Amino acid sequence: MYAVLGHGSPVKLAATLHAALAESKTPLSTVARAPAAAPPPIDLDTAAIDAALGAKGTNNGGVYQIGIPRAEPTTDIGTSGPPAMGYPQKPDLVALASAGDGSVRFFRGEDLAFAGSLALGSDPDNVRIDRRTRNIIVGYGSGGLTLIDPGKRAKIGDIKLPAHPESFQLDPMFGRVFVNLAYAGQIAVVDLAAARQMASWTIRGLGRISRWRSKVRAGRSP
Repeated sequence: MYAVLGHGSPVKLAATLHAALAESKTPLSTVARAPAAAPPPIDLDTAAIDAALGAKGTNNGGVYQIGIPRAEPTTDIGTSGPPAMGYPQKPDLVALASAGDGSVRFFRGEDLAFAGSLALGSDPDNVRIDRRTRNIIVGYGSGGLTLIDPGKRAKIGDIKLPAHPESFQLDPMFGRVFVNLAYAGQIAVVDLAAARQMASWTIRGLGRISRWRSKVRAGRSP
């Protein structure tokens, strides 16, 4: 998605933007969104803006809004969707987990050359590095953490959980992982050495968790 800020004549801005979008071969088809209630009127010549831009906008709460899709899919180093990244240093390897295609892709740290991939399944979207073992830990699917040996670039363990891990934090001193299972309303406590969940804490309205020194903080919605 493009975010554009401009000052001056709305019609001239729309015409200039239309020329730029045409140069990038961005499609100008839009899907109008019906407002929940009648929006306030807009003091603009919206018909002239539509004609100059070549796309029709909508009145969204008193703001004239025009949505135009990108011409190409969004990728990062060939990975679809915004990836999560981990860097174990030894070996010099970058691991990208992409929820878009369900894989973890590996790149050499020195030049970001592609160095292989590992299919995990659905929704791998969090990556952490165990500083004790340098193993890569990835949260994915309907409930699981997978352990990956960065040297072999292979899965060496799988820990089942009752819901998708929205986020998780490592305690390197004791080899524990604290996992946010928002859909289950729990924080799961995982023992990495035993590769299993050892406890869970039930928290209503569970939000995001983070670690500060030896303490775990959990956020919750009101």
